[in-house]
Amino acid sequence: MIDIHCHVLPFLDDGAADWEAALSIASALSADGVTQCVATPHWTGQPGETEKALATRQELEGRLEAASIALKLHSGNEVVLVPGLVEALKEGRALTLAGSSYVLLETAQLEQGAYTHNALFQLQSNGYKVILAHPERVRSWQGSVGEVRDLLHRGCRLQVNAASLLGKFGGEAKKAAEQFLKLGWVSILASDAHSPGKRPPLIGPAFKRCSELIGEEGAQALVRSNPAHILCDEELPYVDAELPAKRGFFSFSWLPWRS
Repeated sequence: MIDIHCHVLPFLDDGAADWEAALSIASALSADGVTQCVATPHWTGQPGETEKALATRQELEGRLEAASIALKLHSGNEVVLVPGLVEALKEGRALTLAGSSYVLLETAQLEQGAYTHNALFQLQSNGYKVILAHPERVRSWQGSVGEVRDLLHRGCRLQVNAASLLGKFGGEAKKAAEQFLKLGWVSILASDAHSPGKRPPLIGPAFKRCSELIGEEGAQALVRSNPAHILCDEELPYVDAELPAKRGFFSFSWLPWRS
């Protein structure tokens, strides 16, 4: 398996607090069958962020080897949508996922409306492909799929957190994650791990839950083939962003987020 969203690098953000925590996260990922991981500390535009992240990743690689933890690391960021992001990506001050054209975008601070769509257009018109991190945790998206569907139509892809599927972020996030999966809207399942205790990887149990919801073949795509496409900078499979069509008298009114 490949984890494309993980805060395993210590001392950089609210992720791993120290080297011991970083090694514990890496060990847990490896035990669950993860062989490659994109380390994605938050990027906020502060000077020196990227240089420190690259140096920390290099040191962690050495510590993983010394501890006999078989986990290959790649560099990346979970970026905040701020003015100047395109220029930062072009200049290497902000990082795409493993040097690809894919950008992992923090959704917690996304604003609905013209600014968001304008900024996404700027990213995409410059050749970047947007992956929305943990959309199931955005409260306004838990109640209506309209905005998420619009973003999918614009070419964005969804990454759901393992912990969300297991109810660790509450019932609404769990319900949203399950619904996005059942609609076929999710391209990636990732850990978004921050610590070995409060926010561990949980990829293994989440994969099992995902298999129950959409079948093992579908679950495998979210943790193996789709992440591999990202690492190779290849196109992800097409996502049909439509809701189920009405069928006679029954109109799928059970869906909680009809728009």
